Amino acid sequence: MHLRLATTEAAAALYTNDDNLLNALIVAARTHAENYTRRAFITQTWIAYLSSFPKTLRLPYPPFQSVTSLTVEGTAFTDFTESKAGILEPTDTWPILSSSPGADPIVITFKAGYGDAAANVPDPIQHAILLLIGHWYNNREESVVGVSVAKLVEAAEALLNPYRWYDLP
Repeated sequence: MHLRLATTEAAAALYTNDDNLLNALIVAARTHAENYTRRAFITQTWIAYLSSFPKTLRLPYPPFQSVTSLTVEGTAFTDFTESKAGILEPTDTWPILSSSPGADPIVITFKAGYGDAAANVPDPIQHAILLLIGHWYNNREESVVGVSVAKLVEAAEALLNPYRWYDLP
């Protein structure tokens, strides 16, 4: 619908070869938007490796859903609380690491994203992805001679900017 591709049976046959391209553009636009905003859109599982406990342990790729596991030097640690902002705090104190911990002795497995379906992703993000797909579908080269195409990319970024996440100290 967004690309205004013909939906009649005869016209659809013309676009059959574009199916792979469109699928690749969907993945590329979503990945670009996730990287730009530094967010997870649809539920994803991530693993964070830490060499020490920071003053504030804030997980990346919001929106945060839940911690699946937290291990310290190979031992499960469950004595912590988690907030909707992805901030983890120990109930008492974080465990003390051994004097010679291995590389990345803290491993946190967590889930992030707006939900399990694309419909859970906020509408402005979905629209920005559609703009990128349409732009890349119609402009298949890196440069378009004699045509200004910057406004479309700026429009997508304007839709994504309110969702851009900055990890502040």
